[in-house]
Parts: sequence; C-alpha cells; structure tokens
Amino acid sequence: MLELVILIGLQAAGKTTFYHGRFAQTHLLVSKDLLRNARNRNRSQQHRISAALAQGHSVVVDNTNPAPADRAGLIAVGRAFHARVIGYYFPPDVPESLARNRARAGQARVPDVAIYVTAHRLQPPSAAEDFDGLFIVHSHAHGFLITPWPMTQERKSTMESSGEQRVLGEGKYLRLVDRQGWEFIERVNISGIVGIVAVTDADKLLLVEQFRPAMGKSVIELPAGLAGDSAETYGEDLAAAARRELLEETGYTAARMTFLTEGPPSSGSVNEIITLYLAEELTKVGAGGGDHTESIIVHEIPVTEVGKWLEEKRQGGTLIDMRIHTGLYFLLPRNRCK
Repeated sequence: MLELVILIGLQAAGKTTFYHGRFAQTHLLVSKDLLRNARNRNRSQQHRISAALAQGHSVVVDNTNPAPADRAGLIAVGRAFHARVIGYYFPPDVPESLARNRARAGQARVPDVAIYVTAHRLQPPSAAEDFDGLFIVHSHAHGFLITPWPMTQERKSTMESSGEQRVLGEGKYLRLVDRQGWEFIERVNISGIVGIVAVTDADKLLLVEQFRPAMGKSVIELPAGLAGDSAETYGEDLAAAARRELLEETGYTAARMTFLTEGPPSSGSVNEIITLYLAEELTKVGAGGGDHTESIIVHEIPVTEVGKWLEEKRQGGTLIDMRIHTGLYFLLPRNRCK
C-alpha cells in the first residue's frame, strides 16, 4: 500500500539520517532543502509528492513540519491518493541539534536562531490530525529507537466498552487495568523512563539512595526518572531527560550521554520501558538530592569496589535495585570493574 511518511522535528534532529537508514530503498525523498531554487517551495513540494504518489511511489517528507497547519496540507495530499499517512516525531533536544548543526558545512548548516524558532513552534502530532499511525523516534549513538505513540483515549474507550480491557483504578502516573483477565499497571502521562550509569573522571559510579514507600525501606539505585511528566518537559527527548534527572538527583552534568539499551524491568506486571544511558565527562555543579518532593542521598563509589559495597549494604538491610548490575555489565567491556 502507498505510504506518505511525514517527519516532524527540529533541524539537525537526525531526520535525514533516519530516512536513509529506514526508507531509502522503498520511499522517495521529498524535502524543501532539495528545492532551494524553486520560486514557491511549498507548491513545488506538493507537486512532487502528488506526482510520486500518482506513479505508485511511497514518499517521505523530510522537513521540520512543526505545527498542525504545516502538516494538514501534506495529510490532505496523502488522503487524495488513498495513501497511509504515518508520522514520525523527533522530540526536541535543542543543545543536541545545535551541536549537530554546527558540525555541518555549507548550505546544510542553518542559523542557530532557526532551530530556536522551530523549537518554539514545534507541536507534537496527534491522531486528531488524521494520521493512520504515529511513532516517536529517539536518536542514540547506535541508531534510532522507535516507539509507538501512546494509546489514544478513543482506543482505550473502545477496548473498555468491548470488554477487552477494564480500568480497575487510576492515579496521576499509574493505571491498574484488567486486559482479558490479566491484571497489570500502565504508565500514563509520561513519554518514557530513563536510567543513568554515571561514572566520574575519578572512576566512581554515582548511585542514589532514597526511601521507597512501596517497599517500606531505603533502596539504592542508579539515578533515574520520568521523561515528559510535566507541562514543562512534555515531549522531551529521552537523552535530555537523562541529563535533567542526573543533575536533579546527583548535582552532576554530563558532556556525553550515550544510549546503552532499553527494555521492560517487569513485563508481567507493568508496561513501562526503561532506557539506559551512560553519562561521562561529568562536572559537579550542584548538591543534587532531587526536587522538593525527594530526599536523596548521593553515593560515589569506586567502580572496582561497587560489588563489595553493595553486598555490605544489602546485609545491612538496604534494598539494592537490580538495574545497578545491568549498568555494571555495560562497564565490563571498558575494564571498569573486576
């Protein structure tokens, strides 16, 4: 079936790289950047999209497409040719886009102000715009992480009315559901969860300790937190969320934030996915300790002594989050722990 794919995000967000890695063999590329000499680039773009779809070619539109008004005309063209219209949204990370842009040369580089303007105009897409499918794209050192758009309220209502799913209870960030006899927790009102393996220049692993009401005890963990859980952080990039949480909890900033892995921590009981990052080239700029709702103790433990230290803490009655051992696994190839 014909597809019209609309990429949505800042300049230098990785959209063109994403196209070449995922769609270059099957979809034609249409971009205003390729129409610099056209008198009316919007009209020329629409013409090229229409011509490609009319000839039976699927198309990827590689522009910023920041607002519903920018996307509406494209969606209308797709509908006119009975194409599936799919949106891929790149959550904004302004510092990362600025850095990528400054590494470009010639006409590929845009003025920094253009990125700031687009960031101000950028609005996440929604199913109400008549997309057939929506996905969120996060870039990392090894490529791209693609996740489906969170389930719409309409779809949830359909599942509930059909008996496919029942909501047993709901809070600000959690929903308890019964889906065909299986009870589990859904994460709501967030865009992701991040964990950070942070190693200082002195080769110390940063760990945090706080009382967890669900356990009734203190727990030692990697720095971690929710992405997109407030109006200020809605739609934020996961790497940006990792930087923010690292600063809030430990007082450190990271010059390098590298994707490690992602996956479910407890797939039988909760639908959350945790994305793990490696933070390096750290600088201490604050005390840490979390926000006004948290009381976090920061530990800086030499990587080669972490195993022994954790066992002493465990024997003393403190719970140890298993994700710490996942982080240590990723440090092994770098000879960081024995």
